Amino acid sequence: MAADVLEASIELIDLADLSEQFESARREAELLHLLAGRGPAGGGMAQPPPAAPLSKLESTDNKVTTDLETIVLAEHRCRARSCPGCAIKRGWIVRQRLLARASGWKRPAVLTLTVDREAFSSPVQAYRAVTRKKLVWRLMRALGVKRWFWVLEYQQKTGNGWPHWHILIDLNDVAGGRVDLHKAWELWREAWGVGRLQLEKREVEFHSVEHALMYITKYLMKQPEGGFPTWVLKSRQSIRFFQGCRLLGPLVAKSSVKKAPRVEDEEVSRRAPRRPLLDRMSECQVGRGRVFALRVDAESGEQRSHFIGALPCSPGRVASLVASGQVSASIEVLTDEHGRETLALRSDPISLLVQLRRLRDELREEVVERSRFKRRLLLGENKFAKREAAALAAVGPEFVPF
Repeated sequence: MAADVLEASIELIDLADLSEQFESARREAELLHLLAGRGPAGGGMAQPPPAAPLSKLESTDNKVTTDLETIVLAEHRCRARSCPGCAIKRGWIVRQRLLARASGWKRPAVLTLTVDREAFSSPVQAYRAVTRKKLVWRLMRALGVKRWFWVLEYQQKTGNGWPHWHILIDLNDVAGGRVDLHKAWELWREAWGVGRLQLEKREVEFHSVEHALMYITKYLMKQPEGGFPTWVLKSRQSIRFFQGCRLLGPLVAKSSVKKAPRVEDEEVSRRAPRRPLLDRMSECQVGRGRVFALRVDAESGEQRSHFIGALPCSPGRVASLVASGQVSASIEVLTDEHGRETLALRSDPISLLVQLRRLRDELREEVVERSRFKRRLLLGENKFAKREAAALAAVGPEFVPF
């Protein structure tokens, strides 16, 4: 995210500000040369030592040496698995990575785990009891299941969205080729006091391993009919929507190797709690946009995107400002073979951001208001939120929060 630029004082000239302005002008000239296709600004003139960049847009720490093709304005995406606009794409990625590992599966079957509502005070408590104690992983190990993948689903007809787990297992790894349901019942129901389980005879119905993987990942590709439970949307703790065994490898991150957290990262983590999914979803497509440079590799011809800056509003709002004459820029609408539209910036991106910076307070208020409206819309369409509102109304206004 681009940092705000401090305005220089009229009464006092700061030499540091002059140095930053000079450096910004030099980098702006280099970017304009790239846009014109002439490469970096040449000349044998010795360059001054680089100053700290004011934003990623002005940063020259870029190892991509290919020519700049175009600059696009992209919408803000929340990347939440509960978001109607982002969940399909993210679920599709997981599905494709599972399909790439389909050769490891032999006899897929589906095992469903439920919870006993009388044993827990709420769906949240049931979910935490299962996940914090790693009960699914412990059950798979006790049953001798080596290859598995589970997806979390929420009961829809009654209640507040009680969780249950659909697990795709490989019977080929289990001794005797069948799950010991008696042992599983003793652990899940009696020893751990969680609930019931059911083995669905789907190893016969599946036409292939690919069919089984498509079946289990459908829960990641669709939105629940009544929406996600509000305890999921408003939770400030991470909700795991799926998980796989180690034999499957990483399904989300590119690498399974995790770096040791730095001290400053831990401090930031303590200061900034996780944002609820509902807050992230309310800003999707209406929040701050992003600026990307599309570059074409001279050798392979591969097109790569490189993040160079952030917008104080959505790309659509930028286009409306340009159309009304409040901002001067050249924007072109590009359409791909799938009919999806992209806003391409044909003018100087630095000039655009400088103009938008003058309107940042007004645009910030607009983004907040749009997010509030979308939040109300999301809750208005969610049946779990409607049930909560009806229950509060029945109790009485004195119990209504706020």
